[in-house]
Amino acid sequence: MTASVTPERILADLQCKAAHIDALARAIEKMLLSKSPDHMIIAGVASAIVMLTSDMDKEFDKIESPKGGAA
Repeated sequence: MTASVTPERILADLQCKAAHIDALARAIEKMLLSKSPDHMIIAGVASAIVMLTSDMDKEFDKIESPKGGAA
């Protein structure tokens, strides 16, 4: 059984992802300000941000086209 996709559920998911992005951005900032930033870790965290924002774009598409088809 799958849960129905409602605007409220999508909004909650987007808010959760936004909180993760904020935390990741703060982690990058902290690493960049450190005495010896590890650029591989920073690149990995930045990649995670890109993946989350891509997921958020998909969620916005669901809001714009609730049936799941192209608008």
